Amino acid sequence: MARAASGSGSPNSASSRARVLSAAARLFAKQGFAGSSMRDLAREAEMSLAGLYHHFAGKDELLFEIQRDAFDRLFEPLTRLADETPAAERIELLIRNHLEFFAAHITEMKVLSHEADALGDALGRQMRRQRRRYYDICLKVVTDLITERGNHHLDPRVATMSLFGMINWIYTWYRPQSGISVDALARQMSEIFLNGVTAG
Repeated sequence: MARAASGSGSPNSASSRARVLSAAARLFAKQGFAGSSMRDLAREAEMSLAGLYHHFAGKDELLFEIQRDAFDRLFEPLTRLADETPAAERIELLIRNHLEFFAAHITEMKVLSHEADALGDALGRQMRRQRRRYYDICLKVVTDLITERGNHHLDPRVATMSLFGMINWIYTWYRPQSGISVDALARQMSEIFLNGVTAG
C-alpha cells in the first residue's frame, strides 16, 4: 500500500500527493515507466527527492496509485448496472462511464494502456485482479446483450475485447477540442457497437 496511508491526512499533504501523481502520470506517459527515475519524478513534480520519498516509497508505488485511482473511479458508477436493466442500456452506461473518465484523464489512460504489466509481485497481482474484475463486469454485460438479441453465434469474449479495442485507444486520436463532445462520442460508439455502422 502507498506510504501516504500512514502519513499526514492534512490538505497540504493530499495536495502534494495529487501533484506528485499528476507529475508521475505525465512523466510515465512521456518517457515510460522503465525510463523514469525517482529523481526525474521529483524534478517533474518540482519537489525535492526527500519530499518525494516522504509520500511514496518508490516509483512502483506511484504507478500502482495511478492505476488504482483510475479503477476506483471506473468501478463506482458501474454499481448502477442492475441485471434487470436491458443489456443495451448497460452497455451505453459502461461506454459513457469509460469515455467520460478517460477523456478527462488522457495521460492516465495512456499510462494504464502502456504500463499494464509493469508492476510485479504483490502490487502487480492487485492490479491484475482489478483489471480482471473490470473485464468480468464488461463480459457479463456483453454476454447478456448477445443472449437478449439471440446472437448466439457470437463469442462473448471476442465481442468484449472488440469493445475494449474501441474505447481503450481514444487517447491516440481523441482531443476534447476536436469539436465532438464526450457525450456525442459515447452515443456514436454505443450505436456502432450495438447496431453496426450500416444498420438502419
